[in-house]
Amino acid sequence: MAVDRRISFYKQPSEEFDIEIDFSQTTPLGSQNLLSASATVIKWPRKNPNNISIATNEVLFSNIGVIATSGDCFCGQSARFRVLGGISGYDYKITVLGVFDDNSKIEDDIFMRIRED
Repeated sequence: MAVDRRISFYKQPSEEFDIEIDFSQTTPLGSQNLLSASATVIKWPRKNPNNISIATNEVLFSNIGVIATSGDCFCGQSARFRVLGGISGYDYKITVLGVFDDNSKIEDDIFMRIRED
């Protein structure tokens, strides 16, 4: 299966900001709220896209073991986390897994490109 690697957003290595994943369009029937959320990250150099490696600690901030904001990690059907760092010339795929109150699990991917301008 081919991976759709369209870039969701661009950032420079020194930038840090929050990203919100909204699961409301894909929430299964009967699900109301997120119980937990987690994220994994892989990276690859743009000039060698088949050289994939794990990169979780380089670009995600988490203070309690799940994608995190300053307080709660998730609210309703959305999850927030902070992106930071990254290596110029690399693309990153952030995969977020949300677990809902009826034990349904939904996964979403975000693609981030790091470039020093």
